[in-house]
Amino acid sequence: MGAKRRRGRWVDLCALAMAGLWSAELWAATYEWTNPVSGTYSTASNWNLVAGSGTPPPVAGDTALLNEAGTYTVTFSANAASDVITDTAGTVTFASNSSIARTYNLTTVGRRLHYRRPRPD
Repeated sequence: MGAKRRRGRWVDLCALAMAGLWSAELWAATYEWTNPVSGTYSTASNWNLVAGSGTPPPVAGDTALLNEAGTYTVTFSANAASDVITDTAGTVTFASNSSIARTYNLTTVGRRLHYRRPRPD
């Protein structure tokens, strides 16, 4: 009886772990950068929620889409993180708002940074 009870607990623990992974996916959000000129990463009005739920800016577990046409700068006033950051249009520059170096962490095992290569003239 003891072995069956331990096996049952193991199955319960595995089920709880999988439920936790799935729930993390359910809470992930996707945000799109909306400022075509330039702006601060942490300013909520620079982001539009396009999938999931939450409050901008993107954080660990979320996806950040940088797809504005043209040339613009995303300024960081603090370190930031997301699971995915994608640049599909325009030319984006990341900058710190001070002489302090800022860190952008990609927080998933399959860390992804996507960017569009400029076309040769």
